[in-house]
This record gives sequence, structure tokens and C-alpha cells, in this order.
Amino acid sequence: MALPTFTRLNEIVQIHHGEPSSSSTTITERTTKKNQQTIPPETVLLLTWGDAQLRHIEKYTRLYQASWPGSTIVLVRSGMKDFFWRRETTSRALIQPVVEILAGMIRPAGEDEGDGHGQGALFVHVMSNAGARQWCTIASALARSTGADLADAPTLVDSAPGRAGWRQTWAAVVASLPKGSFLLRMALRAVLGLVLAGVFARKWLWPWGASDPLEELRGRMNLPPPPPPPPPPAAAASAQGVRSSRSSRGRRRTYVYSREDEMIGWRDVEEHAGEAAGEGGFTVELVRFEGSAHVGHLRRDPERYWRTIEGVWFGTA
Repeated sequence: MALPTFTRLNEIVQIHHGEPSSSSTTITERTTKKNQQTIPPETVLLLTWGDAQLRHIEKYTRLYQASWPGSTIVLVRSGMKDFFWRRETTSRALIQPVVEILAGMIRPAGEDEGDGHGQGALFVHVMSNAGARQWCTIASALARSTGADLADAPTLVDSAPGRAGWRQTWAAVVASLPKGSFLLRMALRAVLGLVLAGVFARKWLWPWGASDPLEELRGRMNLPPPPPPPPPPAAAASAQGVRSSRSSRGRRRTYVYSREDEMIGWRDVEEHAGEAAGEGGFTVELVRFEGSAHVGHLRRDPERYWRTIEGVWFGTA
């Protein structure tokens, strides 16, 4: 099932094409006029949290459609099975339409083509560990097929990335259970509880065994930028200028989170942000909301949430 105005490409990917008649000079002027930058992204890549219901996802797609009506929205959903059962080859096949859509949209951070936006045409919105997992899969596939670095696109990371603690993992599992029959939920809780207990028992008793997928995810999100290709001798001087611009501006990423989130530890988010600003080479902003639950920051303070999105895109965060 697809959202209204969206076309379903496969079981996890949907696309909404922006309104071609929308004027890019009048959108979101209320918070960007001071910078004379009112050009929205050509495409928004929205990577949702695990097992998110369409009616909840629609709150975010409507926000983008109302504020940036000319932007295309590429929606990628995910679920608990992406972490526990789905093979990497299957995941790569499912996100291949996304890779084809994004090819050519990303320029290295700091390279400006005169439009006032060195970041190119893409804005990325990552939600929870499930969205971060999809980000890693797309980033790897995009790098292999086009050489582009998804991390060069301005990115909002909402409620991620966390770590695989028992309490946080169990909260995520319970939240993903179907909302129907009480007996079904109890049965699934019992079965998944045993599975999860086995996973953690193996981790504690055999810590040098299987790798931790969340630790791998955290590391992959903060990989440093690839070195630029060697320029021709005649272009060495101008290429050096591009490299200087890239290193001084950095790749932009903003984290939104809260201390009340039961699934993602706020210290884990802040630690990851610190690593991103260090070896990852990102320009990082931390935006902490008060009193909001997991991926509940938009509901808590819609105006602040949208200001944060604009700040990431327009470079004012």
C-alpha cells in the first residue's frame, strides 16, 4: 500500500514527484530570507524508523509536501526483519531503485556550482536505527555504482544511532509488534523474548563471536570522506582550492534526540556526534528536545523541528 500521491516501486520504496510549477523563490522564506537562500532540495530521501505505520510516516511527508512542494520525496521503509532476517543481497536489491534515482545528485561537500548550495540537490532524513541501517546500505551501493558519497548530502539524524543494550532493544521490539490481538501480542512477546535472550546470552558468553550490527552501523556512518582523485598537473592549483573548501566546510549532519527516549540512549547519540565531528570530518549540530519520546520530536515541537530541517539544508543550523 502506498501513501496518497506516492507511487510504490517495491515493498519498501515509494516515490512522490514534486509539483513542477512550484516556485523555488517563495518556499520557506520565513526562516531563510536573511540568507537570501530559498532554494529547496530537488529530492528528499526519507528513511523511516522500523515498522513505522503509514499514518505516522504521513506526518513527515505532508510536512515536506507543504513546505517544499517542488521537491521529490523518496521514501524507504524498514522493519525488524531488516536487522534479524533479511540478507544483505536482498537489501541491496530492494534499494537499487533508490540508487538509480540518486545517481548524479550528490556533489562533494564544499563544491559550489553557483547556486549557493555546495551540497547538490539531495537532502537526507534518517530516523532511528532502522533508518540508519538503510542509510548504510544505500551509501555502500551508491559508492560502488557511482563513486558518490551519500555522507556529502546534508543530513538530519532523528533518534539515532543507538547501541544494543537489553532495555533499548526490548523496547524497540515491543514497539514493532502488531497492534491487533492481545493474545497474539503476548505470544510474540514470549517468542521474541526467548530469541532476544539467546542473542544476548551468546553475546555475553561468547563476546568474540558474531559482530554487533549496531556497532558496525555506527562505524559505517562515520567513515571519513574518500580522498579526492589526483588532478591533472595543469589543474593542480584549482583542485587544491576545492580540497581546502571541502575540508573547511565539512559534511553537514544534525542530530535530534532527547533524554527521554527509551530506545536510543542520549549519551550514545552525543558520543556518535563527537566521533562524526572528529575522524568523520562532519560539521555537526546537536539539537536536544525536552520531554519527547523516540521519533516523537516533530509531535513535541513542530515549529522547532522544521526550523532544524531548514537549518541543516540552508547551512544555518
